[in-house]
Amino acid sequence: MICGPWDPATQPGARATRRDYYDQRAATFLERIKFEPFRYTVMWYIAKVLILLATIFNLTKTEKVVYLPFDIPGTQMAATIPPFGIFIEDIFEDEGAGPGSVLWHEKVHWKQYQRMDFIKFYYTYLTLYAKHGRINNWMEAEARQLSK
Repeated sequence: MICGPWDPATQPGARATRRDYYDQRAATFLERIKFEPFRYTVMWYIAKVLILLATIFNLTKTEKVVYLPFDIPGTQMAATIPPFGIFIEDIFEDEGAGPGSVLWHEKVHWKQYQRMDFIKFYYTYLTLYAKHGRINNWMEAEARQLSK
C-alpha cells in the first residue's frame, strides 16, 4: 500500500504506481523550494550532511593526516575536512611539518576548527567562501600568515 499525498482511493479508476508517488513527492519538494529558498539552499544541505557525518564519527578533535596518492583537482594542494582529517597530495609528504609547509598551513585550519567548534567552523568557512572566495577570506589569510 502506498502512503502519502497521492492516494489512489481519491482517484476513480486510477492505479497508483511507485513512480506516481515519487513524482508527487518531487512536485511537493519543488513547491517548497519556491517558497522557502534559504531553507533549501545547497549550503543548508551540506550543513545537514556534515552534521550527520560528524555525529556518526563522534566529532573527533584530533587531526588525522592522510596523504593522497592522486592530484586534488584545481590549484588546491590540500584540504582540512574536520572531523575527518587533513588530506594532502602525497608529493608534499617529504616537505615535513615545519613552518612554511603545506601541513603546517592545514594544521592552522585544524586549530581554527578546534577554536570554533564544528558548526561554527563550517558555517563561517562556507559563508566566507561564498562571499570572498577560497583565497580572499580571513581564515585563509590567517592560515597563510601563521604558516610562514
